[in-house]
Amino acid sequence: MCNNSEDEYLRRVGQKIAERLDPMPLGKEVEYRIVRDDERLVLKVEVAKAPSPVWIKRKGQPEELYVRTSSMSQKLNTREANDYIHRTFPR
Repeated sequence: MCNNSEDEYLRRVGQKIAERLDPMPLGKEVEYRIVRDDERLVLKVEVAKAPSPVWIKRKGQPEELYVRTSSMSQKLNTREANDYIHRTFPR
């Protein structure tokens, strides 16, 4: 992959993150870059804990909230999302 292709790929990844997350994470909350793993190029994504809930947006569907538990992402129903938000992001 040449640098122009890498730049284009990273630009597209950034666009998809901006389209799908609400509110859009800022600064160091989501970092991504291409790294070499042996002979392969791999997209490395690092996500820090957000200061407020970040919802997944999909065209024509209601927003969804997922939580990360160990190596899994779990979609929360409305009641679970409400409980999680009140426990994790107290005001």
